[in-house]
Amino acid sequence: MQIHPVPDPEALADFYRRDYRRGGFNAAVDSTRFPWDCRNRVSRGRSLRRLAERHFDLTDEARVLEIGAGFGHNLAAFRETRPRCRLFASEADPSCRVTLAKIEGVRIGGDWSVPDDRRAMTSLGPFEMVLLVHVLEHPADPSGFLRSVRSALAPGGVVVLEVPSESPRLVRTSNNAPHICFFEIPSLARFLEAQGGRVLALETCGPRLTPPRSHLKRLVLATAPAWFIRRASRRKAAASSRTALAPAEIADRDLVPIAYYDEYGGERTWLRAVVAFG
Repeated sequence: MQIHPVPDPEALADFYRRDYRRGGFNAAVDSTRFPWDCRNRVSRGRSLRRLAERHFDLTDEARVLEIGAGFGHNLAAFRETRPRCRLFASEADPSCRVTLAKIEGVRIGGDWSVPDDRRAMTSLGPFEMVLLVHVLEHPADPSGFLRSVRSALAPGGVVVLEVPSESPRLVRTSNNAPHICFFEIPSLARFLEAQGGRVLALETCGPRLTPPRSHLKRLVLATAPAWFIRRASRRKAAASSRTALAPAEIADRDLVPIAYYDEYGGERTWLRAVVAFG
């Protein structure tokens, strides 16, 4: 499902370059401790790496591209265990590119939605793996966006993606802005297969959504606004989740400090998929 009307693509691109990471958790990074500054982001990066390794034979010198790489915690997780892996990042926000440059050997490009930037990054491929982490819900033309990603993949390459698991009912509030596309497992599977993908894995993951046992509370949630549903249902993260990692957590490269990032199945907050093309 998409919102309607779809925002102007140029206005969206300007928003992601200038405003998307100007406040809240999206803007929080401690560059002096990067990449160990945030247990949330390290947990996501390590769990995505573990997922990719379960479903794809990633060679030691594979080319891995992340589009919408943010500050770079996901790529840093790949660098932890694969020092010879060739890492590439496409990121619209200049402030994020400063932090990305701290990852050893990463090649950094600009905004994937800008044709010249996209061509420059694609010329460095092809890539055995492309990461799309909370990206696919944002483009005004998700089909065209995924086609552009496919064109950068090596034969037999895979896309590893994560998106919010969002019921169409949640679209009726602005709580999800600037999300444009909303996916559940069936709709995401249909979308990926329609683009020529072969879905190797597609699962819910993250914090478990736990509806209340009371019939009255369930009835209230059936008509409540989206922000209330999320607040009432989502399992709360530990208070320390946004803090830096302890030395033992840094040393254990396979440890996912916040366990629910590596938990799958049932009613959960996000969807993850591994998709092969070609």
